[in-house]
Amino acid sequence: MSLLRDAWRHAPTHHRVWALAGPMILSNVSVPLVHLVDSTVVGHLPHAYQLGAVAVGGSLYTLMVGVLGFLRMGTTGFAAQAAGRDDGGALRLILAQGLGMALLLALLLGALALPLSGWALQLMQPSAELTGEARAFFHTRLLGLPAALASYALVGWFLGTQNARAPLAILLTTNLSNIALVLWFVHGLDWGVQGAARASVLAEWSGALLGLALTRRDLARRPGRAQWQRLRHWLSWLPLLMVNRDIFIRSLALQLVFFLLTVQGTRLGDATVAANALLLNGLLLTSYALDGLAHAVEALCGHATLAAAHVLFEVYDEPGERLEFISRSGALRVNREDERLVLDFPAQYPSEVGSTVELEQALGLPPVDVLGSTDKLLVLLESEEAVRACRPDFAALARLPWRGVIVTARGLQKDFVSRFFAPAMGVDEDPVTGSAHCSLIPYWAQRLNKLSLTAQQCSARGGELWCRLEGERVSIAGHAVLVASGRIRLS
Repeated sequence: MSLLRDAWRHAPTHHRVWALAGPMILSNVSVPLVHLVDSTVVGHLPHAYQLGAVAVGGSLYTLMVGVLGFLRMGTTGFAAQAAGRDDGGALRLILAQGLGMALLLALLLGALALPLSGWALQLMQPSAELTGEARAFFHTRLLGLPAALASYALVGWFLGTQNARAPLAILLTTNLSNIALVLWFVHGLDWGVQGAARASVLAEWSGALLGLALTRRDLARRPGRAQWQRLRHWLSWLPLLMVNRDIFIRSLALQLVFFLLTVQGTRLGDATVAANALLLNGLLLTSYALDGLAHAVEALCGHATLAAAHVLFEVYDEPGERLEFISRSGALRVNREDERLVLDFPAQYPSEVGSTVELEQALGLPPVDVLGSTDKLLVLLESEEAVRACRPDFAALARLPWRGVIVTARGLQKDFVSRFFAPAMGVDEDPVTGSAHCSLIPYWAQRLNKLSLTAQQCSARGGELWCRLEGERVSIAGHAVLVASGRIRLS
């Protein structure tokens, strides 16, 4: 209990978690907040089928928008890499790709939604009054689909450039304008359910247009020329499509659960679906918000997890091919595949922080580039030889405001090499560091334009790793070797 109590009272940890989680939570809740406001205002209309129509039409719309969250997540990672390199041209290209994909998906889904909405309403078997209102509400909301998806891409791009204020401005503009407009349209102009739909559309467009305007200021601070011809090649779009495949599948499964709840409620009558709408609004708001917190608390430790899994599998003959460790950082998963152990960790995209005289003196080498990721520095050196020859001043490193320093370079036989120093935590050099590769893999995947990588950590003991970037996750595979065993007697 004392360990848990001390961890809970550790103020710097809370600060780091909420600094990361805050912008993600605020951007995540924008979609359910718009629907919540619609339901709250329409709930004061005289008939239950009116609130039911908002619930049914809103569930169809949220099903489409909710599964495309990868537009935000994928854009964040690539924008962070470009910002870390101070590559203004790449930032412009990534922004154009995100917005272009948002428009294409909006047109595709809009074309599919019109015939599929009729099938979905037949599946629900609502009353005649609810059917008419729900169909009209949904068709009107489709006019805001390009804006909603564009806002996803814009929020992701701003977060990748370390601009947390712009997503907040987009969120506030969208929701405050929606509140004002829905009150005016529904009660002031007496437009009923259609008033709520029109208010949501205008609010979504106001947020998206504000986001577009704010990009001009960010791009002005990062000059560069984009290679627009790359947009004509399919391969340049492939990373953004593939980077969050698993998250898309997970989001689709989750949204289908919420949609099926609406289907069942509609079959039970207008009053039931209206009551369920109020309950689901609170659940959706909590779910979207907790997603933002989940991305922030996954600060992990790597090699000790792999070593523990090796002992359980090889020494204690643990059955199965998968282990899950419950740690202070959350659940850590290890899979056994052939003779390798594979760890599944969150990706941590580094961003530019710049070098300092103190860092250069501590390393004894001039860095090519310096990036930061959570509580670690990632220092790019000129060559593998420079990484191997690095002899840092550990006392000087310990005085830096970072818990660890990663030095890395392009490898001669591997895709990249690295070393990890953490004298501030009492570890001058760690042999093989899983948490360091949470930042190294996204960095080198973008730099080398490949998702699967080979790596070597060049400590005295060292180790070879097989790495893969999978959207917001990284997989790290390697072999473990038992070098010593013993017994500890407690008395």
